[in-house]
Amino acid sequence: MVSKTEAKELAPLADYVNEMYGGNLLSLTKWLDRAVYLFHFIPEEENFSSKDKHNVVGAIMALKERLLEVYCKQRGIHFTRMD
Repeated sequence: MVSKTEAKELAPLADYVNEMYGGNLLSLTKWLDRAVYLFHFIPEEENFSSKDKHNVVGAIMALKERLLEVYCKQRGIHFTRMD
């Protein structure tokens, strides 16, 4: 059974963003957009169906949305999730 993730357990992710992107969340979200774009060129196969591509893109976009939420919060900008 997997327990809920605590904020302090995400510290390695924050360290990665700081180290690789200089703490610039907007830069990271641009790379996530590029990854989603590239998914359109992956052919459908038995091991990677259209549904698989849809689920992966959904996960990337959800992560991007949360990163943008943090980015806005850091700058005092109002952010509304796209539920």
